[in-house]
Amino acid sequence: MMRSVHVQVSLFGIAATCALWLGGCAESIDGLGGGASSDVRVTILPNAVAAEETGPVAAVEYGSITGRIILEGTAPTLSQLVADSATAPTNGVCIAGTIPNEKLIVGSGNGIRDVFIFMPRAPKGGKKLADLPAEEMQDVTMNNKNCTFLPHAMLVKTTQVLHIINSDGVPHNVKANTAAGKSQNATVSPNDTTGDVKFTYLVGETRPVQIECNFHAWMKAWHLPLSHPYGACSDADGNFTIKDLPVGSHNFVLFHEGVKILDQKITVAKEGNAPIEIRIPVGDLKVAHAQPKTFKRVVLSSIPGFVP
Repeated sequence: MMRSVHVQVSLFGIAATCALWLGGCAESIDGLGGGASSDVRVTILPNAVAAEETGPVAAVEYGSITGRIILEGTAPTLSQLVADSATAPTNGVCIAGTIPNEKLIVGSGNGIRDVFIFMPRAPKGGKKLADLPAEEMQDVTMNNKNCTFLPHAMLVKTTQVLHIINSDGVPHNVKANTAAGKSQNATVSPNDTTGDVKFTYLVGETRPVQIECNFHAWMKAWHLPLSHPYGACSDADGNFTIKDLPVGSHNFVLFHEGVKILDQKITVAKEGNAPIEIRIPVGDLKVAHAQPKTFKRVVLSSIPGFVP
């Protein structure tokens, strides 16, 4: 067992050392001998003393939060996302009437899907990505299907690999417009489900990143790259869970493309919190009664037979 060593030097020893340096050192060096001795005492102290000197490390306690994001009021009926004239069906895909408007998806009990709730920065005493179990750090996948990104919103940890596949018979372009990290852009060939096209977010972001397809301008999605474990994306009924939060009060950000960005302070208890309800008034929506958009068609002549 390693023990700390504490050296005590008496005042007499210090005085003797000074006298040796000023008076007797020259003679001793010339003759290679003689000289004075100092009274130096070495005391071995137990570990407990060393710990008291540096201060004890406070233990961090953890809790979890669960809750729902709820729309307060009647959800508007959104119009068709893409006008029929904006698309030309190819191989049974890119049919305007089958492309969902995902700007606001409301499930049972008015729960809102695809709301990010997260901490922009890791909390003091928080756990690291390296502390997570292996199943939470596996690679993730995003698909291009029926000219739609699936899923529409997802968290991606900075140590995960994102595989991009394409179930459509037409090519897609995937572009991530990051703010803090390096932007990424790749084309996925028709029917490419190998997952060889990969994105990796090396830097965490303080706001979700918009994903676009340059071939089909209506295709949008959202990724939230995080360098810590403290974030979630609400499910089809607005539910979310964030585990292993340090006990105490924390500031969270709520982000959804159809509502304003919200700040939310939540106090985490050691034994876990009662379910939380976060209500968003329908008046805060930015997407009510949106009209279908007409997008400019882009034809890439370098790809034979391709009509976006």
